[in-house]
Amino acid sequence: MESAVGAYNAQYGSYPTSVGDLVPEFMEKVPVCPEVGTLDSYTFIGGGDSPPTISCSYHGEF
Repeated sequence: MESAVGAYNAQYGSYPTSVGDLVPEFMEKVPVCPEVGTLDSYTFIGGGDSPPTISCSYHGEF
């Protein structure tokens, strides 16, 4: 997911504010955490002018 964020930034000059911003151009579909199993398991905090902090409801920030 981090490489997709970098590719988004390279193309648009800003960072995505949600995982949905990456679909379908940079990722085929919204990822699902295998531990939680829901589409809303990943959230982005921030974005725009700086890289977002990516968080999983099960695994925490990464």
